[in-house]
Amino acid sequence: MGEKDREAVRARNLAAEAEQSGTRRIVLLEQEWGKYKYAVLERSVKIYQSIRNLLKDKDSYPVREFYRLIDLAYATDPTPQARANAAAHVWGYVKDLATEAEKTRYRAAMSDYLDGEIPIGAVKAFLWTMAVRYDVGYLRDSHYFK
Repeated sequence: MGEKDREAVRARNLAAEAEQSGTRRIVLLEQEWGKYKYAVLERSVKIYQSIRNLLKDKDSYPVREFYRLIDLAYATDPTPQARANAAAHVWGYVKDLATEAEKTRYRAAMSDYLDGEIPIGAVKAFLWTMAVRYDVGYLRDSHYFK
């Protein structure tokens, strides 16, 4: 999904603010959150938790605050530890499907990343390959890889 597509979803969700049913509308934000959550987590655990708490109230539709927090996260420079944490969460979706060789490769990539020997992009490329290989649509649709 490109930047124009993300902006179109944002516009649709903001337009839904005027609708009546809070429970139906919150589903839109929950779907959007599923796409953003690991991109946010790799930038800020605090903002990640704030958004999770924001979406707990199923009768509200905090669309403006949701996107304010998304924008704040994207304006935050990720730390190596936060990036490693997000990568570990993403790995959790495929680790039980992975072969022993893939598990070894993941551990080596994470170690090399944390030692500053490879960029996070190399780890994310491996995780993307795993998401595609094992057909994990939730990850393939994630903004984490964009």
